[in-house]
Amino acid sequence: MLKDVSISFESGQLTGIIGPNGCGKSTLLKCIYRLLSPWSGDIRIGDTVLKDLPYRESAKRVAVLAQHHAAGFDFDVEEVVLMGRTPYKGITEGNNREDRDIAHRAMQETGVETLTVEYHKKPKVMILDRMSILASYGRSKIAGDMAASIGGVVPNTTAAVSDEMMMKLDPDVVFLVVYRDEEKELAWLRNRPAFRNLSFVKNHRLYGIPLKYVYGPQTRTIDAIGYMAERMYPGTFDFPKEYDFHHS
Repeated sequence: MLKDVSISFESGQLTGIIGPNGCGKSTLLKCIYRLLSPWSGDIRIGDTVLKDLPYRESAKRVAVLAQHHAAGFDFDVEEVVLMGRTPYKGITEGNNREDRDIAHRAMQETGVETLTVEYHKKPKVMILDRMSILASYGRSKIAGDMAASIGGVVPNTTAAVSDEMMMKLDPDVVFLVVYRDEEKELAWLRNRPAFRNLSFVKNHRLYGIPLKYVYGPQTRTIDAIGYMAERMYPGTFDFPKEYDFHHS
């Protein structure tokens, strides 16, 4: 039971409600997120009376993740966060890339991204070489095999790469073999209009890779693997500084 309660919460602050069992903490919260309706008085967000809003509109302003929740399905973290996009969607409309980008930004800001399946999934990796055509090294080549050996999902075959193929595969990490001017060569790939919304461009995971780590007699396996691993899994490994790839 709540009586004569008057309280305001400032924007941008984290507020805790503390009190003994049964004092009305949960009741107050349930009134705020409209599971309960107060018998009298108003709850306002800014100058707007909450009860005057349609439920869809109030759901865009107020969200709740209850301490105790019984679900009939085994939702993962990302799926729960994406439920916050429900009031913005049509009844039969699914989640799109924009929804997932918004959800991932929210998870990054709240420090829960490391709990997601997406965070721990095997990255989709492509190793590209800009010769007379743009080509991808598959698992049948040394570089592709090494990337696959450390958990990357690599195309099976070595083949010419089209814009349509890249858009279909949407790789998480791309290595481009560089020969002379690394930044110029990376910019050529990064700025292709068809690639602007692909994961490796949006997440800044396009890397140059020296030719010696791709094929040839100079390739030393530990250096090639170390070079890829540090970029496929940033901050995960601690390779000794004497390894050659640190100086590339």
